Amino acid sequence: NENLATYIDDIYSLYLNVFNSSNTLYNKIAQNYFLQMKNKLQDAYQIFVYKFENKVVGFGSYIIDNENLFAEYVGFEMELNKKLKIYQTILYQYVSAAINNQCKKVYFGRTGIEIKSTIGAVPVNYHNYLICNNSILHQTAKLLIKDIKQPNWIYRQPFKENRN
Repeated sequence: NENLATYIDDIYSLYLNVFNSSNTLYNKIAQNYFLQMKNKLQDAYQIFVYKFENKVVGFGSYIIDNENLFAEYVGFEMELNKKLKIYQTILYQYVSAAINNQCKKVYFGRTGIEIKSTIGAVPVNYHNYLICNNSILHQTAKLLIKDIKQPNWIYRQPFKENRN
């Protein structure tokens, strides 16, 4: 936790880089979120950082629950990511952590799906349900939801099929 506290300002700033550039709607977390999660979950919650030229340029966080690794928040310097492939490296770190912790599954989340497929992630369809007690809100939500489209992306398959 001492080490995490040292980097918390950098981590949160990098998180905001990704949050502010994302097209996906999700709630912004508070700066103390990472420390609270580490204090609550202890070894089950991990954060790793990447440095370049003595500066923190990226981080990833994850939760280990039984035989599952749940990738959580990431953050990185956008311009350096183009050069250093920070996000790709974070994804590899998740896989490495899953192997080291003998996890059977890695849950990468629902954003950045094309790049995640380059390391072997496969898409899983989710069903979302919305219940509104207010009839006007219910009708409005139905109209909005029907217009939501799955983004176009290329599913990459990095592994050859078994050719027995």
